[in-house]
Amino acid sequence: MDQAADQDASEIAKALLDRTGAALMSGNFACFRTAFHLPYRVETFEATRVFESDAELQHAFDLMCGQLLALNVTDMARRIAAADFITPRQIGSTHISELLSGDRRVIEPYPVYSILEVVDGRWRILKSDYALKPKSGLEQALLRPLSRSNTTQQHPKYNPMAQVLKTMPPNCGDDT
Repeated sequence: MDQAADQDASEIAKALLDRTGAALMSGNFACFRTAFHLPYRVETFEATRVFESDAELQHAFDLMCGQLLALNVTDMARRIAAADFITPRQIGSTHISELLSGDRRVIEPYPVYSILEVVDGRWRILKSDYALKPKSGLEQALLRPLSRSNTTQQHPKYNPMAQVLKTMPPNCGDDT
């Protein structure tokens, strides 16, 4: 079912942001994967990376979850700063991310601009531009390629939001 009509761009962007945030905080790659269309392109100040396969995306996901664990992140405070339709089936969205450990900020807030598009009747993320500090652990997690010598290792059990999984519908909230 095509759901591009009759939706607000900010609501669509927020739904995807909430889904990916909950998936990262709970270590749920299956839910995270539903938000993206491959190939998925990521750009930072330092480099560009194109994820062509689920294995590549999962590798980056696992590294990101590992960084969240290493930083003792307890909350990803993310908000939509702007979201507008480019076409009826494509949205440009900017969100601000701030990573917290309790009340302490562990990473300065950074903006992310994403292109969202309807693919097979569902909104998916096609491209994201991250304004992360160069050489940060998060940037390295996004850009580190999957190779034969560093096959994806599951990050240690990281589940500060276990209750999210218990209340999340079976489709991971994939109603966008």
